[in-house]
Amino acid sequence: MVIINIMHTLSDKLENNLMPHVVIYVSTITLLFSLMYLFININVSIVLTMILISFLVYELIVRCVFLLNYGTSFRNKFYSPMLVDSTLYGYSFPKSFNSKDYKKLLFENFMFKSGKPPVDLIENLSERIAFSTNSIGHRGNELSSNKIRIFCCGGSTTACDKCDDNETWVSVLNNKLHSINGDIDVVNAGTQGWYSYHDLLRIKNEIIDLKPSVIILHQGWNEEFEYSSLNLGKDWIPNSTRSYLNANIFYKKNNVSFIENNLNKLISYYLIKKIYFSKIFRKQMCFTNIERWNVLKKEDYLESWFDVLNEIRGIAHKNNILVYIIDPPSLVEMDDSRIDRAVYINNSRLDKWFAEYQSVSSFRTSNFLKFINEFIPVIDCKKSFENYKGKERVELFHDEIHLTSKGNNILADAVFSFLKKNLKFIDLQSGKSISRDFSMNMNSHVKTNATSNPKEIENYIDGVILKLKRNKKSSSKGSIPTDRYTTF
Repeated sequence: MVIINIMHTLSDKLENNLMPHVVIYVSTITLLFSLMYLFININVSIVLTMILISFLVYELIVRCVFLLNYGTSFRNKFYSPMLVDSTLYGYSFPKSFNSKDYKKLLFENFMFKSGKPPVDLIENLSERIAFSTNSIGHRGNELSSNKIRIFCCGGSTTACDKCDDNETWVSVLNNKLHSINGDIDVVNAGTQGWYSYHDLLRIKNEIIDLKPSVIILHQGWNEEFEYSSLNLGKDWIPNSTRSYLNANIFYKKNNVSFIENNLNKLISYYLIKKIYFSKIFRKQMCFTNIERWNVLKKEDYLESWFDVLNEIRGIAHKNNILVYIIDPPSLVEMDDSRIDRAVYINNSRLDKWFAEYQSVSSFRTSNFLKFINEFIPVIDCKKSFENYKGKERVELFHDEIHLTSKGNNILADAVFSFLKKNLKFIDLQSGKSISRDFSMNMNSHVKTNATSNPKEIENYIDGVILKLKRNKKSSSKGSIPTDRYTTF
């Protein structure tokens, strides 16, 4: 038991602190050079050889620590089996995966309903959510032969964190629609961390071949995060994808160098790189960082989102597909009362500045969608959550945006109610031809309105920045959460 605790502590320090790496490597190289001094005549080639050997020994020691702690599952601690690299998408879910049949440890928080993933394999297996993907890589069952296929695209708020397959809003919506029409199949095409460009790629290269009748988009949160996480937009490239490690661990642009890709396979190099980028990431993304707040005044990522939606709309028109987009709910909103906001902060990972940022970001998404509504109908799911306040609202969210099974039911009911009343969806079910007003263009004027902040929001952001300048000692709770937030 003592050895196990030591291994847990050591592996944790190796993951989060540079000093243990320095101690292990310096000790290793000192020992080897001491032995060399005693038994070997020193020359340059021998010195270089010993340096290489010392690094390999150091790498072996680091691997042994994690092997003793996690057994043969130790590589899953670094290279997720749940989100695998993809040439097309950067990364995606594996195909034909079942969490209950996978016999190694999983470490992804979104795969467990609460708490940290257990390191005991039996506990790890029993506490996992029921998570499966079909032969295409979509969450849930294989596609049926039903005539009306509805594909729900998006990130983790579509794939759904910490929820069993049958608890996702997509699955609940499928059951509700089946109750009125058994010829409908609703497919979960969401993937953790994806943003709108991923959805566009999936629609163009995959979904379009599966004969969709309807596409429902659940986007917004990851547009901002994709931009912010890349050096607060300085390294951001529109319409690009990144590998799993670069998008979710290192938060950097893709590096396709052969040497770099192979170095990432070394656990010691991976950990040092992760620690380095984590420190930069936390400092930049801290909600008391004024430059972080300036992101909410940028139009770049909203303009890119607009262009992606315009292209999706064009594909849909050409292929006779109905497209809708969800205005997503958030735990906090700008019109929260002080009492309610205090409840949300005290019962979540939010703090004052995180909550402020999240509420402005939520408003910005809704404001953007308000102008898109004329061209892509918006399903106002946010409105369905308005009557839930205080602790009753907290019960609907795992964190600031990811819904519990109860929250998913409310969102699914909002989508279901919208579709039931939507005339074009009614015509689709009855087999009638669907009229489309595609002559209206999403022009530059619409784009400017959609991507620009209203004056009151600009003033609000400036007010927060002024407060931060006056109170330099302000600090977020640990700057930001230790795991992915807003998207994961």
